[in-house]
Amino acid sequence: MNPRDPNHSRSGITLLEVMIVMAVIGAVVVFVLLPRMTVRRSPAPRIQCVNNLKQVGLATRSWAMDHGDTFPAMTAMTNGGTMDDPLFAQPWVHLQVMSNELNIPKILVCPTDKKMKVAATFGIGFGSNNVSYFVGVDADETRPNMLLAGDRNLTTNQVRLASGLHIVNTNHLPGWDKTMHERSGNVGLADGSVQQFSETALLNALADGTVTNRLAIP
Repeated sequence: MNPRDPNHSRSGITLLEVMIVMAVIGAVVVFVLLPRMTVRRSPAPRIQCVNNLKQVGLATRSWAMDHGDTFPAMTAMTNGGTMDDPLFAQPWVHLQVMSNELNIPKILVCPTDKKMKVAATFGIGFGSNNVSYFVGVDADETRPNMLLAGDRNLTTNQVRLASGLHIVNTNHLPGWDKTMHERSGNVGLADGSVQQFSETALLNALADGTVTNRLAIP
């Protein structure tokens, strides 16, 4: 048997070297996959906004089932609606009467809206500062494509619409500013669906001149 030559180079690798290589590979896998896992746990703000509006649509239709198939703005105050409410021009009024159906006020604030704050309850103190969405006061179940609710960053002729009641149609070039969703917006329709509208899509949605879309904007 030949004695081992201490100067002869080793042909294999040690256990320590194997462990180091595995640790490096593991770190790379975590670095690549962790951001994706985080995104999956936290839905994108636009998706969350769409989900908010879907819940508003569902709540509105549920409320209508108990009120003669009419939405709050088309129902008299004596019957639980807001049609003759002195604050009719404010969207929070039409949403507050559906508090049982909406359950929590959190869904009324878009995650991209840095101005509005989530209210603790629908009770005292709930108001315009707690709502990111306009309400279409002319929306009707019999006209499924009417605007029911949507992002408040609407413009006409590139000027942001102030709080209050506005008629929005194609006569004054409707659009969006960049404060929420970068010159686009999410809109819930009277049939309960939610659409992501570019400025062109919004214009097309309002092209039916026989329909009036009065919007109460916060």
